[in-house]
Amino acid sequence: IDSSWYVQPELTYRLPLTNVSGDEAFSPWKVGQLRLGVNIFFGFSESTSTPTSRSSSLNASMGRITAFDRDGREYDVRELTVEDVRYNEMFPLVPYMFANEGQPSPGADLQTGGIDPMSGDFMPESLPLDAVEVNRNLLNVIGARLKKTPQATLTITGTTDGKELGKNGDRDGLARKRAEWAKAYLVSSFGIDADRIAVRTSSSPSRPSSSTDPDGIAENRRVEFSSNVPDILAPVVITADNQRVSTPDLVNFHPVVESEDSVSTWSLEILQAGRPLRSLQGRGRPSTIGWSIKPNDLSSQQVPVDFEFTARTAGGDSTTVVGTIPVDYVSSVRKRTENLPDRTVDKYSLILFDFDKATLNEDNQRILEMMVLPSIRANSRVSVIGYTDRIGGDDYNKKLSAERAQTVRLFLQSRAKDATYSSSGVGESTEIFPNASPIGRQLSRTVQVIVETPRR
Repeated sequence: IDSSWYVQPELTYRLPLTNVSGDEAFSPWKVGQLRLGVNIFFGFSESTSTPTSRSSSLNASMGRITAFDRDGREYDVRELTVEDVRYNEMFPLVPYMFANEGQPSPGADLQTGGIDPMSGDFMPESLPLDAVEVNRNLLNVIGARLKKTPQATLTITGTTDGKELGKNGDRDGLARKRAEWAKAYLVSSFGIDADRIAVRTSSSPSRPSSSTDPDGIAENRRVEFSSNVPDILAPVVITADNQRVSTPDLVNFHPVVESEDSVSTWSLEILQAGRPLRSLQGRGRPSTIGWSIKPNDLSSQQVPVDFEFTARTAGGDSTTVVGTIPVDYVSSVRKRTENLPDRTVDKYSLILFDFDKATLNEDNQRILEMMVLPSIRANSRVSVIGYTDRIGGDDYNKKLSAERAQTVRLFLQSRAKDATYSSSGVGESTEIFPNASPIGRQLSRTVQVIVETPRR
């Protein structure tokens, strides 16, 4: 049977259409835990999807579920392999605090505040393994580092997009309010001496984003941070043993929606054993929906991932596609008992390039030399993957991301020659961070370096 008609036991049970047993003594019996009894099928079966619809004029199916390998080749995802590994990840700090139009302070979606100075020291290393959350805590990270580095000073520069408040508005005043808000937070929450923090304003950012695209304009409403001590704004490194890491860790859903009416909204719910993993929504007809699987997102059991895609039209019709992706969990115990290879994974998300550029400056070379090169061994496999945000054309972004990845690969390869290298650029085809927010777009302009080293 082909992939469109392949049926797994959990599908029968999930709908549910029949009882587990035909014996009347056990009827009715439709218990979710039955999936654990048939996990051998999950490792050898393909992802499945089943459409349901309220309207004959609206139909949907899950065309493909794909991922990119380390060489940038797209392939169909048949299962997710979850593995216990020693895992280290470096998260870049975007040195900007963004504000909404006309507002002197950031919204809760842009910056996490409320640190109580009496509750104890804030520890950047205790943040979750999530680049967006790390950067939503930018002020807290800066405050904690300034507190531990008394010789460090900070310069805060407030900017605007050059258009907000209208032609006669006091944009310089707004820029100053934004910078002063950030300074006041650091002084009150972390006890930083106000004399260590200088406030400036600028009519535009020092390295502005696009001034013609709405996303770029939103990114120019910001506060910029700089310090005489580079460590104040250095990336955050979080080390954790025995993390559950998925391969692949970036999955693309490709739904196909056919409708006589326009598609107004869509949603994709992703669960495992009834536990919500991710909820994604959007407007219009979707082409590709990206799911970034963070460490420990998936459970330590042989339980498949369920997904439910729903499309809705302006006329009120809706259609839903449900399906599963098998999961194979490789625990540390299983590795020892089956003599399977073990490895250490070091992941570095690097924002090394200015907007629309693919060249490394001296500061960025220092980051690669100090933070990435020490983890590369002669038997390491180094994968360099370039990404972009959604600003710009698809083809151009893919070319730009490939050039950035190649720049980083050549730099590393010239210094650690014995390792095995690959590089690729996928552009905006995989949304690794939510592009709806300025933080997500800045983080999306990244090159990820993944160093996999065998462990004895």
